[in-house]
Amino acid sequence: MAYQVARYHHEKWNGKGYPEGLNAREIPLCARIMAVADVFDAVSEKRCYRDAIPVEQCFAIIREGSGRDFDPVIAEVFLDSREKVERIHNEINTKQ
Repeated sequence: MAYQVARYHHEKWNGKGYPEGLNAREIPLCARIMAVADVFDAVSEKRCYRDAIPVEQCFAIIREGSGRDFDPVIAEVFLDSREKVERIHNEINTKQ
């Protein structure tokens, strides 16, 4: 499973990702889940080359990518869990 996550989490639901251009359910489920989590983490956290994006925009990125970049069911579950995601995100950021 770790191999599938690492190898395929940059595949896109519409087939325009990499490394193999897999689409929809060809992408392993674990990688489809990680794709959403990875993008949210990448944009919501400060990086050495840019500031964190406001959380509202981070959720908008997931919403806008649903059915294109992300499995729409997984994106919907993530978006429906917004309150819990924000709470965890805030807890992690206050500990740093």
